Order: sequence, then structure tokens, then C-alpha cells
Amino acid sequence: MPIGHVPRSINIRTSGVMTRKCAPGDGVIVTGVYLPAALYGQRGATLTQDTYIHAFDIEKEKTSNSDHSLAEETLDQINTIKSTSSNDSHLLTRLANSICPEIFGMTEVKQALLL
Repeated sequence: MPIGHVPRSINIRTSGVMTRKCAPGDGVIVTGVYLPAALYGQRGATLTQDTYIHAFDIEKEKTSNSDHSLAEETLDQINTIKSTSSNDSHLLTRLANSICPEIFGMTEVKQALLL
């Protein structure tokens, strides 16, 4: 998500083997048809439309986070930062400030997410 943009979503309908191709958090490329879906208001008085994609193919672009392992270079950088920090609270604050730096404050929430 680019900074400052509002998250958007769209419904995707699948069937058969397509339903088990991805997991939450996976980046996917969807091929399908963009279609309207009728939505009826209270007591059928009004008719509005929503949209969805009827998917024919789903490809994983990125696997889930559990499939990744850290490179040796990254592990060395982590160990360097850990050894240069004077205490654990300083390191926790430094890491918390690196999460969503465009959101000012909320340090306790960021620290809770880290832990």
C-alpha cells in the first residue's frame, strides 16, 4: 500500500481447485472476468449493484512469510545491531520507531506488535 492511500478490496469468487491455491497474506495474480452482482435492499424495494471478479486462474506472486528464511548477511546485521545496543529497552524503542514511521507516536502499540 503506498503511503497515504486508503486500503481497497474487491471480492473474488472461485470454484473447484481454485479455492485452495493461496493462503491469507499471499500476494496473488488473478485472471478473471469483472462482473456485477445484484444486491437487493430492504424488502426488495431497491436494487443496487456490487462488483466481483470471477477468477479463472490464480498464481502466487509471493509465498507466505513462514516460507522465507533470513540470509546470512541479514543475520549478521541483526547481531551487529544487537551487540551495539546498550540495553534491551533502547533496542525495543528503536525497532518500534521503524514500524510505520509515517504514523507519529503510538510507541506502545508498535512495541506490542513487535513482542
